[in-house]
Amino acid sequence: QGAARYVDNSISGGDTTWTLGGRWAPVRDLTFRGNFTHAIRSPSIQEAFVPTATFFSFATDPCDATQLGNGPAPATRAANCAAAGIPADFDSFSDDASFLQSTGGNPNLANEVSDAFSYGAVVTPRFIPGLTFSVDYVKVTLNDAIAAFSGTQVLNACYDSADFASNPFCDLITRNTTSTDPSELNQITFIETSFYNASRLRYRGIVAAWDYKLKTPFLGDGSSLGWSGSYQRLLELTTETTKGSALINTDGTLGYPKNSWTTTLNYSNGPVLLFANVNFTGKVTQGTDEPDNFREHQNLKAFVTTNAGFQVKVAERFRFFGDVDNIFDVKPPYPVPAFGGSVTYFPGVIGRYFRFGAGVSF
Repeated sequence: QGAARYVDNSISGGDTTWTLGGRWAPVRDLTFRGNFTHAIRSPSIQEAFVPTATFFSFATDPCDATQLGNGPAPATRAANCAAAGIPADFDSFSDDASFLQSTGGNPNLANEVSDAFSYGAVVTPRFIPGLTFSVDYVKVTLNDAIAAFSGTQVLNACYDSADFASNPFCDLITRNTTSTDPSELNQITFIETSFYNASRLRYRGIVAAWDYKLKTPFLGDGSSLGWSGSYQRLLELTTETTKGSALINTDGTLGYPKNSWTTTLNYSNGPVLLFANVNFTGKVTQGTDEPDNFREHQNLKAFVTTNAGFQVKVAERFRFFGDVDNIFDVKPPYPVPAFGGSVTYFPGVIGRYFRFGAGVSF
């Protein structure tokens, strides 16, 4: 099977998108499948045209003495900071004192262009009726990926790049180069942030899913048990901010664990539905491209939550339902990181949560 389409955007230009895929089942129990897709995404109105605004905030300066050994290519970072005239023992204030920054849309954004392919298999064994299992290898390369860069990301895109002399991100940074006070010299005074086209973002992973339904007359006439779930093994998640720059690795960091899965068991018997769900988030590291001993709590342990609930229908018009999230009141790993931690570990932050309700249809 295949499809093609030409897309023309009056701001960012046009491109031809297309997809090609196929399935082959040599036996009834086993199906092989594969797919390739070339796609684009034009910048949104917000990404291109949101008005510019200024604000005061913080940023981590890669040229600070404590940061020179971090990043995807520490030697490149140190060389670029030295080329900018910043001494190796420089103490940056940007982490401790807010400074002026700006943000806004970028009308010069280009279309995102992605190439994605996947291949895998679906198993439906005749000797286990009701079971479906699939596993796929997925690879996505996203060129000119549109991202909202923070002040820290703009700084890293400049000083971690191999083409420091001509890097456009360096033009977005202003430092104090005239102060007679040595402590003020080279301090960051302004950063222009916005939406930018990163050079490349790449994802590789293995994704598995299963679904099994079993009739259980011994638990009630017309009743059944169901078991479903999914698993992801994250193999790679990297970003190249400018062409030729060192890859920034985010696989295995907060929000992107290398291993994660969820599974649900449910029981259905006429108007009654019961379910239980378990979610697993694998261990992660807080820092990207940092030594293991850079932070006091560099690594965060795996996180598991369990949920359960019910639904009962009465006379086809009424239903009553309830569920409990995080039954065992599992706490998030210590310490809960500020950036992304409340999202990743939200069930642990909010604690055990009860929800009950009723509905009626007319």
